[in-house]
Amino acid sequence: MARKRKRGRSAAERASKPGARQSVAGEPARGLPQWRWRTFPVFFAFVAGVLVASLINPPDSNVGYGVQLAALAGFGYGIAHLFVTNVILAGRLKRRRQAAERGEPLPEEFEEELVYSGEDAAPSRK
Repeated sequence: MARKRKRGRSAAERASKPGARQSVAGEPARGLPQWRWRTFPVFFAFVAGVLVASLINPPDSNVGYGVQLAALAGFGYGIAHLFVTNVILAGRLKRRRQAAERGEPLPEEFEEELVYSGEDAAPSRK
């Protein structure tokens, strides 16, 4: 048995509909994606690429060694960032979820309180 398709409106009918999106001359029909270049994955990929390139083709000047050292430091930062986000925070979230399943009160986030010595003392007599 053949499938039946719904007949959609034509492009002219859709464009004439009030509130339809009108495209401006020179603007593409579909919006281009918004690239976010200043993010951690882009930084880490760039630093890793510079480090690999400097290891494959060793530098021969002080500037090249400086770039290699900066790439090594950036790569170390990237590895530390990945470790903290994927291991430390994931473990903390897992412990909080297990405590909630057991019915224990969730530990509140650390909040420092400032207590002055005069507040905890007995009221002074005048």
